[in-house]
Amino acid sequence: MSQTEAPSLSPTTPSSHAEVVFPTSAFLSDTSISRPRKTAASGSTSLEAQVYKGRPLAIVTVGLPARGKFYISRKLCRWMNWLGIRSSVFRSAVLRHVKYPGEKFRSEFFDPSNEEAKRIRDDIVSESVAQAIKFLEKGGQVVLIEGQNVTVERRKWIREKLRTVLDEDRIIFLEVYLDDGPDADDLLERSVQTSESYEGVPVEQAMADYRKRQQHYLKCYESVDNDDEADLPWIKYINHCDELICNRVSGYLPTRVANYLMQVNVRFIPIYCTRHGQSEYNTKELLGGDSGLSTLGAQYKAKLKEFVTKLPHKMEEMEVWTSTLKRTMQTAQPLKDMGYHVVHWRCLDEINAGVCDGMTYKEVQEVYPDEFAKRSKDKYNYRYPNGESYHDLMKRLEPLIMELERVKKPILIVCHQAVLRCLYAYLLDKVPETCVRTAIPLHTVFQFEVQSDGSAVVTPHELMDPGGGAD
Repeated sequence: MSQTEAPSLSPTTPSSHAEVVFPTSAFLSDTSISRPRKTAASGSTSLEAQVYKGRPLAIVTVGLPARGKFYISRKLCRWMNWLGIRSSVFRSAVLRHVKYPGEKFRSEFFDPSNEEAKRIRDDIVSESVAQAIKFLEKGGQVVLIEGQNVTVERRKWIREKLRTVLDEDRIIFLEVYLDDGPDADDLLERSVQTSESYEGVPVEQAMADYRKRQQHYLKCYESVDNDDEADLPWIKYINHCDELICNRVSGYLPTRVANYLMQVNVRFIPIYCTRHGQSEYNTKELLGGDSGLSTLGAQYKAKLKEFVTKLPHKMEEMEVWTSTLKRTMQTAQPLKDMGYHVVHWRCLDEINAGVCDGMTYKEVQEVYPDEFAKRSKDKYNYRYPNGESYHDLMKRLEPLIMELERVKKPILIVCHQAVLRCLYAYLLDKVPETCVRTAIPLHTVFQFEVQSDGSAVVTPHELMDPGGGAD
């Protein structure tokens, strides 16, 4: 295909790509997170464990290409799935490359005067909306339809399609607006570097062509804050949430979405997470407690200090978060002594083992055999008597998640095994129930790097021998 033509070949529809959605964790079978969960401790449905039961919702993005729409959509989807709200992203750009494999969609393809390309673009959007509707019909609770959708006419068409399965007040258009400048240039460069359409093209050349694509959309751009849509629900996210405007947004989940958006920064900063150094309780394989560090743990805090001081972040540009338990505060103490800003969060405290606190797993099995069996059967939902479950811990961490999205500087989190498992699931967009088996060794720093699409990759740094023991 030449750069001045729309794709001329017939679209392919491989069966393996019949549903183009993010994340894949949205499609579950026997462990679907859209169902009420049973607590193993009681065998009945826990009120705390019940997931969202309200009306389904659609969020449809509006805005220029390479302004952070997909990044924000992925973040919203990840957050809702982490809470147990079955959600998925439907992206026109992905579907376009699936239906036309190997094609290079350059700026001419997005020219409004290119009738053949317009027909293809309309077909792609139509199929993306159809897939979103199918997801809702199969029990999905939230769909995020990511695309430009810059005209009133296009948005009206999408709204009419979605009204076949949704109430009108459950269709929210989310406009992502960003002024030209360094932030916009950074997003643009990241977009072309990961785009299939610009593989092998020098970055500057690709960015110049992408800017032409943006200019094509500007020719027909109509913001959501117009007279025709004044009585409809929409949100306008301006300049990385320097300003957020909500119009006709109401209801439990839509207002929670708006609150989450107020925290989200389109920033690409690393997050470092580690367990505390080995504790005295770890050496005895005891659960919980508030013991201090062992000799090995004391060695780790020195290793951690050495690791942090070699990172490419100035001390004043970084924060350290710990729990309120002795072993995490002792691990971070050398950094605090150096002048790093250290914050203690009670919500980062280890999972409460209740009556089993201070016991080994072997002792739990001997003293509370029924409880041990219940926990083995359903570790995620099992709640220790007078203690917590992993699901409780997820809920406890939500305020911290909001703060984590809001900060604009690198963070080092020093916490505990169960807590870090939950954070690991959130940052890597994992199904919550799977986090209970994630291996989180002692004396290892996990470095999470946010990508241009809002996803994250993790790199473990083993600073010394992990040692062992329960947390």
